[in-house]
Order: sequence, then structure tokens, then C-alpha cells
Amino acid sequence: MMPVNLKWLLKLPTGHLSRRIALWVFVSVIVIETIIFVPSYHNRKKELLDQIREISTAKITMMIKQAHQIETNEELMKHLEQLEMDPHILGGAIYQPDGEMIGQFGEYPDLTISQVFDMGVKNFVSMDGTRYDSAWMAEILQHNCTLIIRQDATPVKKELLAYFLRIAGLVVIISFFVTAGALIALQPIVITPILRLR
Repeated sequence: MMPVNLKWLLKLPTGHLSRRIALWVFVSVIVIETIIFVPSYHNRKKELLDQIREISTAKITMMIKQAHQIETNEELMKHLEQLEMDPHILGGAIYQPDGEMIGQFGEYPDLTISQVFDMGVKNFVSMDGTRYDSAWMAEILQHNCTLIIRQDATPVKKELLAYFLRIAGLVVIISFFVTAGALIALQPIVITPILRLR
């Protein structure tokens, strides 16, 4: 592997004007990249959370199909309790159409039935980002009830941190080379003509 030659850095302009221009170039690139990164970060977060819900939907659908005909709420609750065996599903609660709770298992979700009914909220992320609550209505359960389950979102939090570090590292590298390029261009375009005028 060839050694990296950084001697060219010593040849960059080091005057007061050059430093100010370089600083503004560096800050401008950071700001632009940050503006671009913020929506990208939120889109990535939404993708990861959507994947969690899709996986849970598939598990609930499969469980309902395997349960065959469910006649009572108690039977439905008994089958839904089996979801807790999945390490990614931490708990849940099931409600009647009037909002009365039929039963609850594992961790209690922060997403309330009133939020689901009154505000149409289907998903809710906890403040620390480690829990993700989702609601399913009758069309999925094949029963006139509403299910809210609590899912483990810790992998999403870790993936987002890794995503942030990757992008941040890339932004720093881009900013460094753009600033260095600007400094190299300053010498023949700006600094030398000014010195000649003096």
C-alpha cells in the first residue's frame, strides 16, 4: 500500500484572507450537507419503522390464519398472547369497538385507544426511540376489535446511529477536500494578483 503524501498541505495559502475564505467554504459545505441530510435521516427512520410494522403484520396475519375460526374475544386474546413469544414483540393490548380493553399482555403500549380512534394515530415511537407501538384494526384481525402492540425498536436506534456516523464522516471528508481545493485555487486566482498589485 502506497504511503499517503500530505506534504501538499504545507503549500496551501495560510494568510488571514485565505483562512477566512477557507472557513466560510468549510462551513457552507457543512451547512448544505446538513440540510440535505436531515430529510434523508427521517426517510431512513421511516423505512426502518415501516419494516418493523410489516414484519409484525405478517406475523399477526399468519397467526390469525393458523387459529382458524375465532368466535369470542377471549379466544382471540388467547391467540394474540402467543405474539409475546416473538422477541421483537414486547407486549400489547386488545380493545372492543367501544374502547373497552379486553385484555393485555407483556409491556403496556404508550399508544392509547383514544389516539387510535379520535386522531387516527396508527404508529407511535417512544421518547427514547427504543419502543414502537402500532395499531391494527378489524380488517387484519378478522374480528371486530383493535390490537395495539409494543415492538422492540432498539435495532432501529442502533442502525440510525450507524447511518448518522457514516454520513457525518462522509460530510467531513467532502468538506475537507472542497476546502483544500478552494485554498489551492486561491493562490493563482486571488492571492497572486493581490500581491502583484501591492
